[in-house]
Amino acid sequence: MFEEMERNISEEGARSALNDSEWKAEELLKDEKKTSDLLDKARKLLKKIKEIPVIGGFVDDITMTSELIGDYVKGKYIDIPVGIIVSALAAIIYLVSPFDLMPDFIPFAGYIDDAAVLILVLGAGLALELRKYHYWKENEWYKDGQAF
Repeated sequence: MFEEMERNISEEGARSALNDSEWKAEELLKDEKKTSDLLDKARKLLKKIKEIPVIGGFVDDITMTSELIGDYVKGKYIDIPVGIIVSALAAIIYLVSPFDLMPDFIPFAGYIDDAAVLILVLGAGLALELRKYHYWKENEWYKDGQAF
C-alpha cells in the first residue's frame, strides 16, 4: 500500500501542488505578521514530524528554510532570488496545510507528498540558497560578537 501511494506522488503532482501554493506565498510575503504566524505553525509541526521516517530527515532543511524566510520578510537577508523564496514559502504553506495530495493523518504515508514538494524545491535551487544563507548567518553571528 505504501509503495502504491508513493508512486502516485509524481514529480508532476508535486509541481502542481507547489504551483497551487505559490500565489498564496507571493501574497503572504507582503505581510510580515502573517508570514511569521505561518512560520510558527511550521515550527510547531516540526516537533511532531521529526520522528516520522518519510519527512523527519527534512527537519533541518525546513528549520533553516523557516529562518531564511523570516529574515527575508524582515529585510535582514534579501540575497536570494524572489522565485526561490516564493517556492520555499509555498513549500512551507503546503507542509502546514491540512489539504494535501495525501492527507497527513495517514501514518507515515501521509507525508510522502510533503517530502516530494520539499525535494522539488530543494533541487530547484533552495539547497544552494540554504548553504549561502547558512554561511551568511554564521558570519553575522561572529560580527555581532556572539562567538564567545
